[in-house]
Amino acid sequence: MRWVAVWALLFAATPSMAQQTESVTVNADALLGVWKISRPNYVGKKGLFGDWAFGPARDFFCHMERKGDDLAMPCLQGGEASVTFRGDKIHLAGGIVLARLVIDGVMQPGNSFTGHAALKLVGISTEDSGISSGARLDLSTPPPDTGGMAQVLRELVAQGIAHTAHDDKVKDSAALSADLGSLQTAVYLGQQDRVGGPGRTDKGFYTVYALEFDKGERVCGLHRRDDGVLDAFQCS
Repeated sequence: MRWVAVWALLFAATPSMAQQTESVTVNADALLGVWKISRPNYVGKKGLFGDWAFGPARDFFCHMERKGDDLAMPCLQGGEASVTFRGDKIHLAGGIVLARLVIDGVMQPGNSFTGHAALKLVGISTEDSGISSGARLDLSTPPPDTGGMAQVLRELVAQGIAHTAHDDKVKDSAALSADLGSLQTAVYLGQQDRVGGPGRTDKGFYTVYALEFDKGERVCGLHRRDDGVLDAFQCS
């Protein structure tokens, strides 16, 4: 089985809605914040002449932010998508010019979208028949922190990895808040799978939080082994 890397590049925006029956008016500033995106976790093909196949949909936590005049959507255990709008249509794209994974969707009332992912190789597009979707999360009413890792995360941000028992492959987090100011809140979002190609999914591996700083936001996931050693820590 030959696999193509998947860029976690969807991750959308969401609109303020106009009270109309056929369209949703998009206000990009209302779409900034944390999202949960459902999209294929890989694209691959069997052999050189096989058809492209999309993996099953998985949920990913992301956040939409402004980068200059543009919109971007970095996602946990994914890449970063550029985000554009035309009318009530949303377009997310990641990768390089000759090989891109995109999602084209339609904004829905309630800060969400539905659409389809597609692989675009040198101008030839292959669309996933399955539905991809996204919804902006309301962090004013977060779920209870059943993950129990908020304090660990605060210590990682404040003190760096050296003060926590960790696996050698876990990178230092000391620079995480360097340009963002002080950490204000850590809001539990839920669990996210660690995914790869076929047969490479660890269910609920990451405990995921949204970190609110003085000057920005990050989505971070971490995991500790049964012996308490931190063996994964990623932020987007």
